[in-house]
Parts: sequence; structure tokens; C-alpha cells
Amino acid sequence: MISITRLHLISTALLYLVFLVNTGSSQTAITDQDLINLIGTVVELDSDTTGSVPIYLGNPGANQTYDFSTISIAGESVKNEFLAPGGTPFEHKHPDANFLEKSSIYGDGIELINYIYQKVTSNSMITLGEYNIFESDTSENLGVADTVPLPLTLGTQWTAMTVDTFSAGEGFLFLNRSININKVDGWGTIKLPGGDFACLRLQEEQIDITEQYVNDLLITSDTTSRIFGYNWIGKDALILFYAGSQFGEPNPDFTLAGNLLMAKNIAPSTVNEQNKNQPITNYILFQNYPNPFNPATTISYFLPYSSNVMFEFYDMNGELVDRIDPGNQASGTHFLQWRAGNQIASGAYLYRLSTENAVITKKMLLLR
Repeated sequence: MISITRLHLISTALLYLVFLVNTGSSQTAITDQDLINLIGTVVELDSDTTGSVPIYLGNPGANQTYDFSTISIAGESVKNEFLAPGGTPFEHKHPDANFLEKSSIYGDGIELINYIYQKVTSNSMITLGEYNIFESDTSENLGVADTVPLPLTLGTQWTAMTVDTFSAGEGFLFLNRSININKVDGWGTIKLPGGDFACLRLQEEQIDITEQYVNDLLITSDTTSRIFGYNWIGKDALILFYAGSQFGEPNPDFTLAGNLLMAKNIAPSTVNEQNKNQPITNYILFQNYPNPFNPATTISYFLPYSSNVMFEFYDMNGELVDRIDPGNQASGTHFLQWRAGNQIASGAYLYRLSTENAVITKKMLLLR
């Protein structure tokens, strides 16, 4: 199942390029001209949806070999397009942009689209604005502060921050800050099912902080999750392979991946911004965020029709621990916050969306 969180994780990974390159013994460097040369390229990737894949990440340093040739990924499809900003939906907001990355994620009959407007210069790639589109709903990632130094070589490092906001009803606002600490920590050869490629390895540590506001007053602020990730990036295009840890993983050398991406196809762009998505006719319950959580988490869901909505929360013994009745709601995307009471202990719980036409259940984890 696709979630806005996964979309953010994938769009973050795809700030870096993908293209076939010749392997060799010298270090790969990625320059501003390499990025500009990507305009007109489409990269197709596979994204794992199991959330738990054993993996060996290899070592940092020079002239390493990273072997993922036996990994098979089956799940959602991601299409990454590199475009000139002209003629795209938000170009008027970013007249200085000369590079656009459009990422589309497909799964369960739906499509999520992410636009990242950037300015590429001889010594940096600056993110000017980022937007997510789900059907008719558009959200802007405010306060994006990401300047990638160029050229990228072994030892290059920088810190970036992205701020996402969404409303949970009149007067209620959630603000999610993602702080990303990045470093190119290795170079060498990556082995994939499609071949061997020269690469840089980029390490990322992401720390998420969630704040809740009521009528502009800060109510809570929690460090909700920590994620380590690695991008293996190629000379002419940015993502050959990405491995992200599970939420809350304390070890940067993790052995169980919660998120994987792998490039499978590259072609000239045939994008048409006038194409419309097909209407969504199924009910969708997204994974709660943050997860794990303490004590509050937000659940988003999509209703294809006006529906009577009920949420129920169960422990793993099937005992009902809470119920929320939003009542009749219009079609579209909705958000619901659940706060676990003091009497609810740490552990796994089920949350269930019920309507007159569908019942969907997912699992979440409360960590006190």
C-alpha cells in the first residue's frame, strides 16, 4: 500500500540520478553537466512493499564492490522523469528553476505524483519547491532547505531539511520536520540483476520530528522516527539502488531493510502533463504515521464515495480498546488522529476502517 510517508521517502531517494555507466577503477564524480544532461530521460524502478528484506550493505571506502545481483524486488512501480520546468504545473512559482524531477508511484489502482523544482549551478543543486498530488489534492512541502554541493565525490557531505504540513480539521495542524544528514562514504562497483555499474555510495540519516498545533499553539513535539538509508548513484543519473532501514533502527549498518528501490529501465521522456488519472473506485487505508508512535499517530484514508465511517482499534488478542465514529464523510482523502490512552500498553495493535461498502484493517506499533 502506498502512503504519503513512503512517497516522501522515495522522492528523497530520487534526488539522486540513474543512468547506465561503464565500470572502472577510478572514482565516479557527478557534476552539474551530468544533471542537466538527464533532461528528457525517464527511469523506471521497482519498489519493495514487504517492508522487511535481509540485506548486506557492504563497506564504506574506496574501490568497493556492492553485490545486489541476486535481489528480486516485486511491488509498486516508480517512474522518475527529468524535465525542463516549462509547461509544468508549478513553474510560475519557481522562475529560477532549470531542472525538474517528477516521480510517479503506481500501486493498488492509484497514482501519487511528486514534483521537485531545482536550480542547478556549477557548484550546487538547490531545491526550490516540492509538491505532492493525489487525485485533486495538492500539498506543498514547505520550508524545503536542500542544497546539494557539486561535484559529488567521496567525502562530500551536507545537511538538508524538509517540512510537511497537513490539516486534521478546523484549528488542527500537524507539522513534520525531516532532517537529513548526508555523506558520500564510498565508491566502486555495484552489481545488479541488470549489470555492473560504477557508483558512489551516499549514506543518509533521517530524523523525523512531528509537531501538533491547535489554533496556532504548539501542543506536542516528538522525535517520532529515525531512518538510515543508502543511495548507490551513477555517473549520469542518480539512483541505481536504494536501501532504507526500518523505522527506529539504531544501527547504520542495518541488516533488515524496510524500503528498497532498484532501477530497471531507462528511456526518452514522452511525458504529457495534460494526461489525467483514472478515477479511483476503491477504498484505501494508508499506513499510520508515525509508526512506531507514542502516544499519538495519524491515519489517512481515501473514500471513493460519500460513506459512513467507523474506526475501531484492537489489541492482538482481538479485544476492542477504542472506537472513533467520524460519521458520514464526503469522497476524498481524510485524516484521523488516534491518541493511545495511558491505560493502553506498548505493543502491536490493529486499526480497522469500516464503511457500508468496505472493511480494511492494518497493523501499527505503540512504543511507550
